[in-house]
Amino acid sequence: MISDETYLKIIDFFTNTPPKSDDDVRIFAEEMNINVHDIEQGIYDILSTFLSGGLYNANPDTKIDPEQLAMGIEVEMEHVDPTANPVIVKALAERISKDHLVELFKYYTHLKKMESDTEANKAKDEEIIASVLKACRK
Repeated sequence: MISDETYLKIIDFFTNTPPKSDDDVRIFAEEMNINVHDIEQGIYDILSTFLSGGLYNANPDTKIDPEQLAMGIEVEMEHVDPTANPVIVKALAERISKDHLVELFKYYTHLKKMESDTEANKAKDEEIIASVLKACRK
């Protein structure tokens, strides 16, 4: 049985350092004083949880707009390591995109508008702050 603490350590191990090799995993297991097979099972559990869950898996018949999916893959690349195998990178970005598109058919159009509005508001806020600071210096 793998402890919750071990799962969190495995996630941290993969999150905070470069891509791992089999040797890296074995060394990690030795350092943690945990059987390497338990570490491997933990890795499989974490990966399966990510890949088998999500809104798209629960609703596979949902129609996905190809244009939105293409936008989504580009956006969701921020969640994957761009230096990894391109097939894996694209598949994971697509997986994340499909989950969002089940939530909202035009998710990425809305996201783009929201980000644009945020940038416009940020610029306005910076102008106001600069104006207030200038007035305070007088």
